[in-house]
Amino acid sequence: MKKQKLVDIMTDIYVAESMASHADLSIRDSVHAVYLKQVSERHDMSIDEIGNMMKKLAGMPDSLYLIQGIVIDSLSAKQRRVQEK
Repeated sequence: MKKQKLVDIMTDIYVAESMASHADLSIRDSVHAVYLKQVSERHDMSIDEIGNMMKKLAGMPDSLYLIQGIVIDSLSAKQRRVQEK
């Protein structure tokens, strides 16, 4: 899979996880599942495919850290742009 595709998917996963983490504890898992389903649909991948991709990346720490760094930088830049408005 191309690096930019991984970055895009992981960015969406991070945003989904962040949004779900703010949900009430009683519905957090359900909210997380809904967001993950939206991520899978957006990227035309099954939830299992996303999980397998993440497991594969976990086995390649250098690649994982590189992708995570790009994702975090991208999210930080987006946050700064929003705060400047």
